Amino acid sequence: MCKVLITGASGQVGYRLKELICSDYVVLSPSRKEFDLLNLKSIKRFISKEKPDFIVNCAAYTNVDLAEKELEICKEVNSEAVLEIAKISAKHKTPLIHLSTDFVFDGLCESEYTEESQTNPINHYGYTKLLGERNIINNHSEYIILRTSSVFDKDRGNNFFLKMLELYQTQTEVKVVCDLYSKPTSANFLAERIRDVLNKLVSTVDRKDLWGIYNICEYPKMTWFDFAMKILEENKNLLKNKKISIVPVKSSEWNFIAKRPANSSLNIEKFKVTFPY
Repeated sequence: MCKVLITGASGQVGYRLKELICSDYVVLSPSRKEFDLLNLKSIKRFISKEKPDFIVNCAAYTNVDLAEKELEICKEVNSEAVLEIAKISAKHKTPLIHLSTDFVFDGLCESEYTEESQTNPINHYGYTKLLGERNIINNHSEYIILRTSSVFDKDRGNNFFLKMLELYQTQTEVKVVCDLYSKPTSANFLAERIRDVLNKLVSTVDRKDLWGIYNICEYPKMTWFDFAMKILEENKNLLKNKKISIVPVKSSEWNFIAKRPANSSLNIEKFKVTFPY
């Protein structure tokens, strides 16, 4: 069986991916001590020793607001560590699948962003993720970068879905931002799509037309308010039909530390054509 290295296997997507593919692939999911994104030597040492057939980089610094304070740590994880992964995987001719974000865009586009749309991040997190993308593109020829959006897991992690459920259980009125648009994506869905990519890479002899950047999201375009309403509707039984008022507020009233794109909706047609599901 092919050997797949999953970085960030304790995170939302990495955890689900490991569960999903462990019966079809030999999965390497090193601890932080074995594979430390803040220690480039450990990255090089682990990959050189294990020689995986594929690398899926699910690890990232994802706290958008804290990134505005921890500038260097965010950059080290999302850019410099990615550069090291790209270089060593290119040296061993190991295909690299890397997760990126809709936050590489400024949100000024009124329609959906395609893979060819101009990038222009407006916060430090998005800036470092774009640097990571460029580090891969400039140092590796066999890569697939998957840009995704608003990732959540219904059972674990620190995410919007679970935060809303917690608030619904403890409050009767919940304020949610109503003017930021994206396409929420569950960790399960994203793990399934990464599996599809892996399976196609394994079964394809000439892969040159597969490499590149792809957008992949699950839900249609919606605001955080829309998503909060959807979460409430889908979990009425869990909440025992408790009456909850969801109040729409504008992002300008929320006092985010980091700026958010007003519309970061991604067009996923390219992915659906190349990796149909």
